[in-house]
Amino acid sequence: MEVTPGLRRMVSRNAPSHELRDELRVLGVKTLREEGIFLALDGKTTLEEVLRVTHSDDESPLPATTPARGPATEAA
Repeated sequence: MEVTPGLRRMVSRNAPSHELRDELRVLGVKTLREEGIFLALDGKTTLEEVLRVTHSDDESPLPATTPARGPATEAA
Protein backbone atom coordinates (compact mmCIF):
# COMPACT_ATOMS: atom_id res chain seq x y z
CA MET A 1 0.00 0.00 0.00
CA GLU A 2 1.37 3.36 -0.99
CA VAL A 3 1.00 6.13 1.57
CA THR A 4 -0.26 9.03 -0.50
CA PRO A 5 0.20 12.67 0.52
CA GLY A 6 -3.52 12.78 1.33
CA LEU A 7 -3.26 9.77 3.65
CA ARG A 8 -0.16 11.27 5.27
CA ARG A 9 -2.08 14.49 5.99
CA MET A 10 -5.00 12.52 7.42
CA VAL A 11 -2.69 10.60 9.76
CA SER A 12 -0.90 13.82 10.77
CA ARG A 13 -4.17 15.44 11.78
CA ASN A 14 -5.30 12.30 13.64
CA ALA A 15 -8.26 11.70 11.35
CA PRO A 16 -10.81 9.22 12.72
CA SER A 17 -10.29 5.63 11.60
CA HIS A 18 -13.53 5.60 9.62
CA GLU A 19 -12.23 8.49 7.49
CA LEU A 20 -8.95 6.67 6.85
CA ARG A 21 -10.86 3.50 5.99
CA ASP A 22 -13.11 5.41 3.58
CA GLU A 23 -10.12 7.00 1.84
CA LEU A 24 -8.37 3.64 1.53
CA ARG A 25 -11.50 2.18 -0.07
CA VAL A 26 -11.52 5.05 -2.60
CA LEU A 27 -7.89 4.20 -3.38
CA GLY A 28 -8.87 0.56 -3.99
CA VAL A 29 -7.19 -0.97 -0.96
CA LYS A 30 -8.79 -4.27 0.07
CA THR A 31 -9.56 -5.10 3.66
CA LEU A 32 -7.77 -7.90 5.47
CA ARG A 33 -10.98 -9.92 5.33
CA GLU A 34 -11.27 -9.42 1.55
CA GLU A 35 -7.66 -10.50 1.05
CA GLY A 36 -8.33 -13.52 3.28
CA ILE A 37 -11.33 -14.53 1.19
CA PHE A 38 -9.14 -14.55 -1.91
CA LEU A 39 -6.65 -16.77 -0.06
CA ALA A 40 -9.49 -19.12 0.90
CA LEU A 41 -10.63 -19.27 -2.72
CA ASP A 42 -7.07 -20.16 -3.70
CA GLY A 43 -7.10 -22.98 -1.13
CA LYS A 44 -4.34 -21.42 1.01
CA THR A 45 -6.54 -21.11 4.09
CA THR A 46 -10.14 -21.79 5.07
CA LEU A 47 -13.05 -19.40 5.14
CA GLU A 48 -13.61 -20.33 8.77
CA GLU A 49 -10.07 -19.20 9.62
CA VAL A 50 -10.53 -15.93 7.75
CA LEU A 51 -13.78 -15.20 9.57
CA ARG A 52 -12.25 -16.16 12.91
CA VAL A 53 -9.30 -13.78 12.71
CA THR A 54 -10.88 -10.81 10.92
CA HIS A 55 -13.93 -8.68 11.41
CA SER A 56 -16.16 -6.69 9.11
CA ASP A 57 -16.70 -2.95 9.44
CA ASP A 58 -19.99 -3.47 11.23
CA GLU A 59 -18.85 -5.89 13.91
CA SER A 60 -16.17 -6.24 16.55
CA PRO A 61 -13.39 -8.77 16.18
CA LEU A 62 -14.07 -12.10 17.82
CA PRO A 63 -12.44 -12.31 21.24
CA ALA A 64 -9.43 -14.54 21.54
CA THR A 65 -10.32 -17.72 23.33
CA THR A 66 -8.18 -19.39 25.89
CA PRO A 67 -8.50 -23.03 26.86
CA ALA A 68 -10.68 -23.62 29.85
CA ARG A 69 -8.67 -24.52 32.90
CA GLY A 70 -9.75 -27.28 35.13
CA PRO A 71 -8.46 -28.11 38.60
CA ALA A 72 -4.75 -27.64 39.05
CA THR A 73 -2.90 -30.61 37.64
CA GLU A 74 0.60 -29.81 38.80
CA ALA A 75 2.37 -32.55 40.74
CA ALA A 76 2.92 -31.64 44.34
